[in-house]
Amino acid sequence: MSSCHISPILTAAEMRRLDAYTIEDCGVPGEELMGNAARSVMRELLARFPAPTTSIGIFCGKGNNGGDGLALAHFLWQQGRRNFKVFVVAPDHAKPFSRDAGYYYELLRADSVEPVEVSDPARFPAEEFGVKVDGLFGTGLDRELDSFWRAAVAAYDALGGFALAIDCPSGLNSTTGELMGAAARADCTVTFGCPKAGFFVPAAQDLVGELVVADIGLKPYADAGVTPGEFYFPPEFFRAHPIPPRRSEVHKGHFGRLVILAGSHGFSGAAKMCSLSALRAGAGLVRLFVPAEVYVPVASALTEVMVGSFDPRNFAESPGGLAKLAPEFAWADLLALGSGLSHREELQDAAYQAIAHNQLPLLADAEGCFAAQRWLVENRTAGTRPVALTPHLGEFAQLLGVPAVKAAAEPLRYAREFCAAHGCYLLVKSAASFLMTPSGVALRPPAGSPALAKGGSGDVLAGAIAARAAIALKAAATGFSPYHGSYLTPEYYTEFPPELEELSLPFIEGILRGYALFAEASHAAARLAGSEESVLAGEVSELLNAQTEFTQ
Repeated sequence: MSSCHISPILTAAEMRRLDAYTIEDCGVPGEELMGNAARSVMRELLARFPAPTTSIGIFCGKGNNGGDGLALAHFLWQQGRRNFKVFVVAPDHAKPFSRDAGYYYELLRADSVEPVEVSDPARFPAEEFGVKVDGLFGTGLDRELDSFWRAAVAAYDALGGFALAIDCPSGLNSTTGELMGAAARADCTVTFGCPKAGFFVPAAQDLVGELVVADIGLKPYADAGVTPGEFYFPPEFFRAHPIPPRRSEVHKGHFGRLVILAGSHGFSGAAKMCSLSALRAGAGLVRLFVPAEVYVPVASALTEVMVGSFDPRNFAESPGGLAKLAPEFAWADLLALGSGLSHREELQDAAYQAIAHNQLPLLADAEGCFAAQRWLVENRTAGTRPVALTPHLGEFAQLLGVPAVKAAAEPLRYAREFCAAHGCYLLVKSAASFLMTPSGVALRPPAGSPALAKGGSGDVLAGAIAARAAIALKAAATGFSPYHGSYLTPEYYTEFPPELEELSLPFIEGILRGYALFAEASHAAARLAGSEESVLAGEVSELLNAQTEFTQ
């Protein structure tokens, strides 16, 4: 079982510091931590493969990662699950095990289990296993693999069976996400204590597979002097804290009032998907304003959404422009804009004027990001106003004025600089999305399905985020949560890391909750369709549901 808590994301060096503090300063024996790690892997393995007939191949190096594999074999034997083989892989078997690995090697031999020594990658076992366990290299790998280890990792990777990695797939740099000459692909990685920074690099995600974070008894990271720059909000967090039933005395105003500016000629569908998604995600009232040119097709297609129009020409002075929308801004709890708005100069100016003439919390998506950036530059900072831009990687690069390949290579650094300069939030959307905060702490939401690589997905996400942010901000402003239990109360926010205390926790909750609902809806849509190829963004919107089970 993965931890249901929000986890710091650490580098290999930070993990070593935390390990050393736990063992050397707090007196926790290393073999105890290794045993806890092995038991967590065993729990995951047995939960997935309860049948005692499942054959298991455990491949170990001679370091601590291999020690986790040896300990796993020992505990499987003690559990009565004895349909396994252990292979110790090393170019030189005269080299001793690490201290803690040696401890479990002796225990395993006392169990009358003799590991098979493999000193030639060409002599890897030819048999197939139901489950193969990767304990060759752990999170400490920071060098290129030599020819022996490249061949050994490749030989392991070529074996059939469900691939379960201990702590980190072998060959993956757990800090940078780089492949160190070769890497083994995992169907599931059970990592210990905290997820590792390299796991969230897009190229590494297929290697990591499903990520399970196991608590093995490490001491608190803050006590060890570790200051994380990232946190992971896993699907288990949202499963443990689902959106509860609504209180009986609530009304629609308790669930947020949204004004959305979206759409243009050729992009009217974006406005429709964004506004419907907001309602599906729980918003109480949604007023959508589109350019007059697309009012008729949009209004005729929507019933639950209140649709109005605006005149983008001379927006600041026109009676059909800012003067028409000003009362709507006074009514609303949050302004969302950008979906399908296009780069047309008059629409960009209308979006900028809309942003500049109110102090509503702002969610700017797609083309709206550029109008928001203009306001941020001219205003110098968002100040106390919650402002979030939600670009995909290409739009992110355009905001920065750098080539897309450069932005993709160092997204965290560029996002930190942008948010520090403007005092805003930045949700950078990709296969490894993250929310950068004004303080420079990055937050990782659950991953969505590859089915989301399709037009319209960003519009659905914008609506879901806007809805959940409006609801959370409304609850904070009124001191009343419209839900049963502690959700959206000060007690609920004690679950969040103390590093976020100076930020707008309701705004963060709304953005990450909206993303989590959207991500799970994408998985549900792919399951229903039986294929990631045929999923439409509108179908994801239809499945935005707080009760959907998270599955990655």
